[in-house]
Amino acid sequence: MLFRKKRPNFVEHLNTDTNGIKWIDTEFFGFGDFSPAKDNTGLHFPTAEEYLRQYGNKYPWKEFWLEHGETLTAPSKKSCLEISRAGGHIPGNCYNNALRLALQMHGRIILPHTPREVLYGEGLAIHPTGAYPHAWLVIDGNIYDPTWPDAYRASYYGITLDPHWMLNFAESVGKVSLIQNWHSSEPLLSTLFKQSAA
Repeated sequence: MLFRKKRPNFVEHLNTDTNGIKWIDTEFFGFGDFSPAKDNTGLHFPTAEEYLRQYGNKYPWKEFWLEHGETLTAPSKKSCLEISRAGGHIPGNCYNNALRLALQMHGRIILPHTPREVLYGEGLAIHPTGAYPHAWLVIDGNIYDPTWPDAYRASYYGITLDPHWMLNFAESVGKVSLIQNWHSSEPLLSTLFKQSAA
């Protein structure tokens, strides 16, 4: 007698976010790494920039990020492993995780190599489970995400800043996050980016 493997229930692994976008757990279905394109289900996985442009009106920081942000390449599986060894992550605490680790990395060898440049990144990240305001590190031009162990499946769009500037901002407003403190961060960021452009 020939037994067929039970097919997984597609609907059980399909989520709809607040904008009506359908998200699927691509790893469960064996599609491999996250891809911001159509996979063989016919569903579209937007990049973080596409999502922000199309559905970002609920974010008061949308226009500033689109003007000054950039699309960043998801980290490799190897770098996800390296960053998970560098320090424990606290789920749901991405802003603190990223800033804490960025500050720890100055003057210390946490990764297999000595980083030349460590920046704090913040913006929008697209994970196969949905779109989230998020924070991460950019080390020598590569993303390291101390919060998501499977960050290689994500798409990132954001701005990067010196972690010491970010620490000063966090101490002045009492909270780590530009996005969650947009009324306080907007004038400071506008000044900072104007000075950088000059």
